[in-house]
Amino acid sequence: TALNTLNALATAPAATTLNPEELRKLFEPLGTDVYAKTTPLIERIQEENKQRIARIDQLLKNIDSGDVTRGQKVFHSAKAACTACHRIAYLGGRVGPDLTRIGQIRTERDLLEAVLFPSASFVQSFEPVSVITTEGQIYSGVVRDDNGHTIVLQLDAQKQMRLLHSEIDEQRASPTSIMPAGLDKHLSDQQLIDLIKFLKASQ
Repeated sequence: TALNTLNALATAPAATTLNPEELRKLFEPLGTDVYAKTTPLIERIQEENKQRIARIDQLLKNIDSGDVTRGQKVFHSAKAACTACHRIAYLGGRVGPDLTRIGQIRTERDLLEAVLFPSASFVQSFEPVSVITTEGQIYSGVVRDDNGHTIVLQLDAQKQMRLLHSEIDEQRASPTSIMPAGLDKHLSDQQLIDLIKFLKASQ
């Protein structure tokens, strides 16, 4: 039930990486009483977002301590898992945007915000969508192919879903990136600084 879902989210550490607008769309149609119970979670998300912004400001003050070689190791590490979706110079996946020469067009702040707030903005052709099937199933991902009869939806780094157009009841833009949020919870300040230094050096 909706209340069980809310209770589970209330105790899940990763819940603070959710988009408040997405929560509103999900729970508001269920009535005032149910939606009112999302308030503590939304307030917790907003507070953590403030903390992330403060962390960005602090990281930028220390950005000169970053090391490109260490940052390359972070990029290719299992903990960060960047290469599952992104490639730099022929190495890595193709699920997300190619980051080769990303340092030419993005500042250190841009790069930090992309890591800590992956759903804030999307690169063209990588915009996420939500698909509701005629059977009521909901899938979110990036459309990788659409031949007019079927679409291929990239759900995450490993999973794809192929759907017939006739199986789709509704398709709309999604505010939530398929890039996992919460990477800042798994990397230390120095690792984040090193990662950004590596990305910025990709010229």
